[in-house]
Amino acid sequence: MAGGGLVALPTAMIQAGFWTGILLSFLMTLIFMFTSKALGRNWVILRRRWPVYQKHCRQPYPEIGRRAMGKWMGNVVSICVDINQSLFDANISFCVLLVILAICLLPITFLNSPQDFWLAAVFAVTTTSLAVILICIGSLLDFGECRQHHSIPEFRITNFFLAVGTLLFAYGGHPAFPTIQNDMRKPEDFEKSSLLSFS
Repeated sequence: MAGGGLVALPTAMIQAGFWTGILLSFLMTLIFMFTSKALGRNWVILRRRWPVYQKHCRQPYPEIGRRAMGKWMGNVVSICVDINQSLFDANISFCVLLVILAICLLPITFLNSPQDFWLAAVFAVTTTSLAVILICIGSLLDFGECRQHHSIPEFRITNFFLAVGTLLFAYGGHPAFPTIQNDMRKPEDFEKSSLLSFS
């Protein structure tokens, strides 16, 4: 698991209260590890029972829902994933940046599946790792000067819910998991990669 959510975790820890934040993060890690493992097993079972999924599947998450509870559930899952991935804050002040980003990402949308743009995932992991390293170095360099001004904010229930939202965002990659697993050489090994990414 790598991305913007990982970089936002320290803020969530402070918002929830340090020890509560650590406990909450640990608990969410366990929950999301379990659910990603269950999701991976579901896809392996689906591929075993319906050989048509041995080949490429464009929308594996809705297909899991469709095979589990019928066509209507496939539609519900598809709508939920689409809503989840398309909602954003309407107060975007960087409109031009958004257009530039859309133009840059447009060619990627023409690719068939994540199997075709694996280099983007490597780039994302590398840049996230670099960001974490730079944040740690910056924290160490500023520690002496900032220590005297440091304070932990008072616990507020609204901050706690903000922290929960940030943690859900940080660990919420589940809609992409079946697609990633579908493109693996050995989809049965998704459990291993899932456990490794969460640990």
